[in-house]
Amino acid sequence: MNYVFTECTAQILILGNSRAQHHYDTQIITDSTRMSCFNAGQDGGHSIFLPYAQVEVILKRYAPRIIILEFDPASVECHSEDYEKLSILLPYYSIYPDLRPLIRKRSWFEEEKHLSAIYPFNSNLVNILRYNTNSNAARKKDLNGYLPMNDRVIDKNYLKQSSVQPNKVSDFDTNKLTALKNIIQLCQQHNVFLLIANSPKFSYHLENQHSLSVPERHSLAIIHHEKVIFLDFSNDPVFAGRTDLFADRNHLNLKGATYYSAVIAGWIKKNSTVFFHHS
Repeated sequence: MNYVFTECTAQILILGNSRAQHHYDTQIITDSTRMSCFNAGQDGGHSIFLPYAQVEVILKRYAPRIIILEFDPASVECHSEDYEKLSILLPYYSIYPDLRPLIRKRSWFEEEKHLSAIYPFNSNLVNILRYNTNSNAARKKDLNGYLPMNDRVIDKNYLKQSSVQPNKVSDFDTNKLTALKNIIQLCQQHNVFLLIANSPKFSYHLENQHSLSVPERHSLAIIHHEKVIFLDFSNDPVFAGRTDLFADRNHLNLKGATYYSAVIAGWIKKNSTVFFHHS
């Protein structure tokens, strides 16, 4: 987070949750496109709020040529825990005033809580101690932000026990839709080419595809209205039934991420005139 906010100058920047962090091999993308690439994805099941905060801060310092946003249109559903996860931004409350309105959505008393200099770090004490010791055992080896999953293969017995259920009727979170709009508008204002992608999820060949939920329809309406390119690989037939490419239902393993990263890099290379003209 600190590096991305203060030092990163990569030409291609990847944003999103754990699916971003584990699915986009920066070296493969750099080798194919000849552009520097950094993966700023973050484990922890974060919502669109985190990429929005990152874009808000980063674009005031520098403009990447391309931002790849890993985004599932269904993820704008209402979930109160997504506001709790804004705790990752608490240490930056005093540093970046532009983030304060977003952080204040965490609770009614965030402003008062920040009168304490200790409060922003309460939820991070374990990690602070872990990553500021001399032991390298606590540090994960990353490749320009990319953290590959291991070569674990999805458990077929688990899949049988946890078949995908049809989408329940759920409401959408207007704050999340606003965050999506803001990301798009900030990229437009800073002349950054925004590519939104929904990476593969495991499914069988014969699985019936569900109809779009209300949250999905609202997300896609914004993306299409703003004429942003959206690559949806979530149910791509190339990945269907390929248990050898997945660590679990929602995450590609090392082999799967290698394959998928090559697909994304190939798309960027093939369509380079789109974003070169854009910039």
